[in-house]
Amino acid sequence: MDVIVGANAIREVLKKRNLRGSILYLLADGKGKSRELEAIAANCTGLSVVRTDARKLREFSENHKGAVLVCRSQSLLGNRTTTVKDYLRNNAGKQSGLVLILDSISDPQNLGSIIRTSDCFRVDLVVVAKNNAAGISSTVYSISQGALEYVNVAESTNIVRDIEELKKCGYWVYASDIKGKDIYSVDFDSKTAIVMGKEGSGLRRLVAENCDMAVTIPIKGHLDSLNVSVAAGVVLSEFRRKRGY
Repeated sequence: MDVIVGANAIREVLKKRNLRGSILYLLADGKGKSRELEAIAANCTGLSVVRTDARKLREFSENHKGAVLVCRSQSLLGNRTTTVKDYLRNNAGKQSGLVLILDSISDPQNLGSIIRTSDCFRVDLVVVAKNNAAGISSTVYSISQGALEYVNVAESTNIVRDIEELKKCGYWVYASDIKGKDIYSVDFDSKTAIVMGKEGSGLRRLVAENCDMAVTIPIKGHLDSLNVSVAAGVVLSEFRRKRGY
């Protein structure tokens, strides 16, 4: 059973998924977005809608925001999970591409925010470490505001091997690292992979060593680094500004 909260995330699931056997709980006196969700749900075959009170919603999540979707029919990624090899095979003829590799991100809030940002900046593939990392969860889905319905995700058991596969296919791999080159002076390649490291400790040694170049966001304040989800937004925005596509 997966629990998704928040009107925006639930709306995207209702629009995209087969939710037979699932239940949508809404506040009995809910208005606005609650009514919008109920209208969309009316077109979902096999989905039950239950109007209830806040106490019932809190049984599923303290942060329910007036709507809870209890999914029983399929995984959070549905059938959209892929691998780096599949991605490269399916895009063999493309001359451009943007891949974001997340090396052991441990906070599901950060992971959800990064996936949302990846949709905003049209990332072609997000590679997520499968072991010793946050993984795709209900919290990640909710924080992504439903962006997981649109972002291609590859769950990786070997980040270094995936980097090697990308490089074989012409991708230039940039590591986000405090000791790297000023990102605003970097001319990104048309086929780019950006690697972001774990909160606090950064990239693992072997991952960093297999990247082509390290880049950093220049910091002018008193602290020496940004939250990883904020840093991902800055780097992806700069890539899109530079490449213009």
